[in-house]
This record gives sequence, structure tokens and C-alpha cells, in this order.
Amino acid sequence: MLERGERDHEEVLRAVEEAGTRKEEGGGVRDAAAEGEGNEKTEEELAREMLQKGKKLTINEDGQIVDKRELLQGGLNVGAKKKAEALREKSRLAAGQGDKQQSKGVWVGGKQAMRERQTRMLEAQLEESLKRAREEEEEEKKKIELVAKSRKTEADISSAKERYLARKRAAEEAKKNGAVDAP
Repeated sequence: MLERGERDHEEVLRAVEEAGTRKEEGGGVRDAAAEGEGNEKTEEELAREMLQKGKKLTINEDGQIVDKRELLQGGLNVGAKKKAEALREKSRLAAGQGDKQQSKGVWVGGKQAMRERQTRMLEAQLEESLKRAREEEEEEKKKIELVAKSRKTEADISSAKERYLARKRAAEEAKKNGAVDAP
């Protein structure tokens, strides 16, 4: 950063020297207002004054001394800003401030609405999770009941099978007894 400042300063000094040699040769660079009146200072004199005050100067492509920040105060290279550009800058600043105001909480309604939305979302999620839990419990109960019913059915089946086998034995004994009586 310091090196850049030193380079800029050296460029300004070289430009001032070049402007001085041009003036001696008769082709010196002067401000348009300075050419009209002899009482006003030339660019070279203004540049020297600015350098003595410690201000930074640069040279443009035409060899004129230009400083966009500090020389504009002294009257060099001053051009009127375009109205459209100024309006755009104001609208840009206003838009930037609007965003800042919103983020700082100036628009309380926006934050309140956001909180309400989040609350509704959380309530919906809670209801959904409770509903899922109830459904899972109901499914578990149904499975247990089904298993219990099937166990009762197995007991009933075994008792029915025993009765069937008992009837079958009785029928066979009756046949044996009937076959013995028949001859």
C-alpha cells in the first residue's frame, strides 16, 4: 500500500516536470479557464500546491493531472454529474437502506408473520407425529389380537381333533364288535 502511494507520488512529480518542460517549449498544458484569464493558476501550479498539501495526484492518458477525490475540490477536472446517474444513486441508496431497515426489525409485522408461520408449521408437525404414533399403536394392538385369536383357534382345533379321533375309535370298535357278532 505504501509502495503504491510512493509510485503515485513519483508519477505526479514526473508529470509536473513534463508539464514544466512543455511550458518552456511553448506547448504547456493549461486548464481551459486558465487560458481565458492570466490571473488564474495553471494545472502545474495547482498540482504543486496539492502536492505541498500532501494530496495524491495521477496523470491521465492525455498527460493532464487528475485526482478523482482531492483535485475535484480544487476545481480541476470538475464535470457536472448527470441527473439520471444521481437519481440512480439515490434510488440505490434508498433500496439498500430499505433492506437494512427490514433486517434491523423495523418491519415488525414481517417478523411476527414469520413467527406465526413457524408456530403453525411446528403445530402441524406435532399433530402429524402424534397421529403416526396413534396409528402405530393401533396396528400393534391389531397384531396382538390376531395372534391371540389364532391361538384360541389352535386350541379349538386340537380339541376338535381329539373329539374326531375319539369318534373314529368308537366307530372302529363298533365295527369290530359288530364283525365279531356277525359270523
